[in-house]
Amino acid sequence: AAKSFAELAERFDYQRELDDPFMAAAELPADERPQELAEVCRVLSSAFHPERDASSVGEMKEGLEVLLGHEGMLPPSALSETPKGESLLWALVAGYASFEKAVDTEYMTAFFLEALEVLLDFEVPVDTRLPDESGPSARTALMWATLAGCPKAVDALISAGADVNLRDPRGVTPLMYACAPPKKLTSGGGGANAARRLEVAKKLIASGAELD
Repeated sequence: AAKSFAELAERFDYQRELDDPFMAAAELPADERPQELAEVCRVLSSAFHPERDASSVGEMKEGLEVLLGHEGMLPPSALSETPKGESLLWALVAGYASFEKAVDTEYMTAFFLEALEVLLDFEVPVDTRLPDESGPSARTALMWATLAGCPKAVDALISAGADVNLRDPRGVTPLMYACAPPKKLTSGGGGANAARRLEVAKKLIASGAELD
């Protein structure tokens, strides 16, 4: 799997000096974009890997804007997601929630918030159903942000109009995720610390989350 912009650009046979997978995908013919979008999603999610430094993470925002500026990559076009439901919004929020230390890393949280703003500016629906282990249409971005235990991300999504009372296919709301035992919050068995999750829960309740 590609771990860098350069590797992904080479795989796309993108012949430019700028090694940027977002631009590489945008330059592909329309009928090739969906399969390459899955690879772009994987690289975007990897922005939150513990080995990523501030410089490599900082390169991504501009590339994301370039990709979204190309016709065919915006909802509700089928080109905006893979057959598995993977999309740029999914890659962003799922990647952020998957690496527990990302929430505690300032430059990763800053990138998350900047990239989220970019996606929302391009009118990506804030309550889009995103895939998880249960299927292709499950959690919303707010649910993923709650899993990450990031009050700033929860604030940003609520401000963007996210519905605090939507339920996933199992009937779980964002508030329920915030109150779940840490071991249930991430596939790696970690989870956000109790103080952050308590703050997230308070924000959800203050924004109208139902208690029953």
